[in-house]
Amino acid sequence: MSLFKVDSMCRIDSLKEHSDIKNTLTEMIDDAERDILTEQTTELVTDFHVSNSGTKQREWVDYLFPFLEKHLQTTCEMFGYRHFILQNIWFQQYSNGQNHGWHTHGGNYTNVYYLEFGKDAPKTQMRHMGTDKETEFNVSEGSVLSFPSFIWHKAPEVQGNNRKTIISWNMNLV
Repeated sequence: MSLFKVDSMCRIDSLKEHSDIKNTLTEMIDDAERDILTEQTTELVTDFHVSNSGTKQREWVDYLFPFLEKHLQTTCEMFGYRHFILQNIWFQQYSNGQNHGWHTHGGNYTNVYYLEFGKDAPKTQMRHMGTDKETEFNVSEGSVLSFPSFIWHKAPEVQGNNRKTIISWNMNLV
């Protein structure tokens, strides 16, 4: 039996400005420094290692953050906290046959913003603690999914020719 109900610990909302910023943000990410993530995954285009270096200013992050800040503060308050501390933020791009296996994150909350997410794109799946039961949330392009970082989750394999681009970040709520 599960010790908690995953659904009650998560938040799904839409980034209100998504349609206004999608094209510019996607272009900035396409031009950004990137590397290949191979840990617990097929090879993915990402800037995860750049985000963890802390030494590089990333134009796409500077562009996105003002739109995210109000959303993050609202999420923080919904969970009963006053402030958030953003730990790191990165993008990942998935193409046909790519996935990201079961994993957890640092910080106390993880977030996924679905920047490019076609109608057939696979949704993030989460595993209930102490069971093999999985939950898949009803997200779409422009959605932001927030959940406790200790929850095991994965990005199932992309099928077809539509690219999937997500932006993920870890944060502490205080």
